[in-house]
This record gives sequence, C-alpha cells and structure tokens, in this order.
Amino acid sequence: MKLRAYHLNKNYNNSETGTTEEALKKKREYHTLQPVDSNLDTYLPPASGGGILFQGADVYLDGQDISAGCEVGSLQFVYQSLNRTFSTSAQRLRMGQEVAITTSEDIDDLRTKSDRLKRAQKPLQGNSWNDQTVLYLEFGFDGIPFLSAPRCLALSSLQQHYKNDNLMLPPGECFCRINCTGSLTLAPPPATGSCLEITLHKREPLLSALEWPAITANSYFSETPAAAGLMKTEELRFVIQSMGLTYESTVMSNSGKIANDLQSGSLQCFFDCPKISYQAMMPSQQRLNMSVLIPAGSKVAYIAFMHGHQLWESKADKKNLSGRTRFPTSLRRAIFTLPGHETIGFRRGFEGIGSSYGFSSDSCWGYYSDLRSQQVVDYDLEEVFPRAPATYSFLQAFLLDLRPYRIKKNLTMSVELEFSSNLSPEKMYLVSIAVRELSLFRAKGIWNSLFQE
Repeated sequence: MKLRAYHLNKNYNNSETGTTEEALKKKREYHTLQPVDSNLDTYLPPASGGGILFQGADVYLDGQDISAGCEVGSLQFVYQSLNRTFSTSAQRLRMGQEVAITTSEDIDDLRTKSDRLKRAQKPLQGNSWNDQTVLYLEFGFDGIPFLSAPRCLALSSLQQHYKNDNLMLPPGECFCRINCTGSLTLAPPPATGSCLEITLHKREPLLSALEWPAITANSYFSETPAAAGLMKTEELRFVIQSMGLTYESTVMSNSGKIANDLQSGSLQCFFDCPKISYQAMMPSQQRLNMSVLIPAGSKVAYIAFMHGHQLWESKADKKNLSGRTRFPTSLRRAIFTLPGHETIGFRRGFEGIGSSYGFSSDSCWGYYSDLRSQQVVDYDLEEVFPRAPATYSFLQAFLLDLRPYRIKKNLTMSVELEFSSNLSPEKMYLVSIAVRELSLFRAKGIWNSLFQE
C-alpha cells in the first residue's frame, strides 16, 4: 500500500509572500508527518500494520465470490492481531513485524520516546517537512481468502507444516486488480488465465485505529474515558495513493503450469477461513455461563476478552481501536466444554489466569508449556503471565486446539467464567474466532471450496 501522511501546520499563513524556507513552510497547510519532530507521537499497531486502516475485503476469482464463509468483517484486525500474537519471533519477522509490544511495560517504554517508539513510528515518518517520498505499508491478508494469504500461524505450527503456503498466481498469467475507496483504474482482463479481484473497504474514520502513547496502558483498559485531547487525529491526514501486490522473495518454475493446473482443477489452493463472533458480558457477576458457536470443520478457536472501544470507534471513550487482549483482572477460572466431551484443556479449567497468581498456577503453566513445546509461541512465561502485580500482558487470550474433536457439525461450546469479589467488568465482550481450513479448486469451470477435516 502506497500512502502519504501529513500533519496540520499550526503556523499556517496563506498570505505569506516570502521565498525563504521558513516562509514556504508557513504557506503550506499540511506538512509531511514527522511524528517525533511534530510532537505527534502516534503509530500503527505493530501486529496489525496497515490492515487496521480497512474493515474487511471482498475477493472474487473469475467473477465468483470466494470470501463467503470467512466472516471477519470490520474486525479483521482482531484476527490479524491474535494470529500474530500466537506466533514465534521468526514467523513475525517473516511477515514484516519488527516491533513487539507484549506487556504494559512496553507501552510505558513507548511513552518515553525510546528507540522502540522510533521504530514503531518509522513506517509513517518522512525525512523533512516537504518530503514527497511515498510510504509503503504492509496490508496483511490474515483471514481474507487469497491464494497467498498468511495462514493461521498457530494452526500451521500445530500441524508442523505450511500447506501450499507460498502458492501464488504467476505474474502475467493472472490479472489482479485491487480496489480501494471506490476509485478504480481498470485494465483489460487477460485472454487466458484467472482473474482475481480484491475490494478493500476503507475504515471510516480512517485514523480511528492509530495508537497514542499519551494514553497510558492503565487508562486504555479502564472503564473511564480518556482525557480529551490525547488523540490528535484532527491534525492528521492520510492519503492512500494505490494498492498493489508485492512478492518479498519468490522463485517460480514453469509458471504457466501452475495457472493451467488451477484452471484444470488438478491443483488445489488452501487457505484458512475464520469466523468471528462476540457477545456482551453481563457486568457485576461472580459467575457467568455463556455459549460460543463452533462451526463444522473448526480446527482451532481463539477466545479473547475485549472492551467495546477496542472493537468499534467510541467518541465518548476517546480511545483508539486495538486488537490487544488481556484477561480481566478479576477473572479467576475459565472452563470450556464441547457437548459430549470432557473439559477442553484441564478438568478444573484454567485457574488464576487474571492475576499475578497465574504465574504459579498449574493450569496456566501447563497451558503455556503446551504452546511452547508445540512451537506455537516462543515468549517467556512472564511475558504471558507477569509476576509483578503492576504489570499485565497483551498476549492473554485462549487458543483452543479443536483438532482432536473432529467437529463435523456446528456445535455450541459452553463457557463458564468465575470471578473474584471484584466481579465481572463492565463494557466487556467475549470475542471468539473459530478457524476452519478450506481447499479451493476448479471443477467444470466453477470454483469450489471444501472444508478440510
């Protein structure tokens, strides 16, 4: 994605007639964004990148909608964040994520304008006030059906392979166009080969997802609105110039055969299809019994606890969107049960997960050990379950391995939550994402998809 970022010139003077550099600076209403110099300490969430500027996508292959069934919509950034949370450092680097923000201490580190902040701001930062250099931002296709979309990293680690992970339609054999914001530059379709069309839906307002270190971690996750003036989105302007596909490193052999095999149906493409759902949690309760729909074919499920202002723009809360997740501090136990099966994970559930007790909890230690031994994550234990009472983690969500249950029909999973004397929090949502694996193939001129067992 090619983008230019500008900030409002507070010394703007349209009547300035001088020719010096200072005079020219005053005559321009917007300057190229230089976050550190302009006192606008803002950045895009490292785990979401440019993807958080959009709210969903439609994908058509030869005129057929292949995005049906992958229901993430405007919360695609939540899946992308969780997908990259449950990953190793090598996988994140492979996907272009250089900055990791795992605990509340990292947020405090950002507020001190550290080197970490400079690296987080770099994708939006120009070299001078009138720099016309085009910025390049990655838009991750996590959760969007596309032939080269990133797979579910946790599922790939559990299965110990990346099935057709690098399959791409060859340049010249595939006509691909990406639509954004309604404007479209058309080119004639190819005489042969497949036609892939992707329509990205820009988020409105576009800048609601920018993060501001001025909003402390404690303030952001509290139920109290942030102070006015900490988010300065009215001083910014982003211009998306174009969208395009790039290959970081691709070696192709006999590229025409790939296109022919796709057309003939002898080659299948695999992608992951997440389905996201959410429901409000009743506040001030010591116990909650909730249910989550698990679609047929689901291989893994993410269960996260998120505030409403994280999911949708809230002018009253004055806080940005965010895919970061943490357990409610009052949460003491969580039990997940599928019909006809024992409790998933541990018989007594996950205990002591919302407080510093989780560091020494047998179930939390077992959960972390399973993730680490199966190479799903490579974080330290204290990054997931901090020992210090004043520190909390942004890596706190449940990843449930559903493969042993071979789910062949839609099921309702029971979720039992137990809270301390502080009771269940207000304005909290239970977010669930079930991930299925689909194969895409062509038969009799029609593209078909099947869920993989």
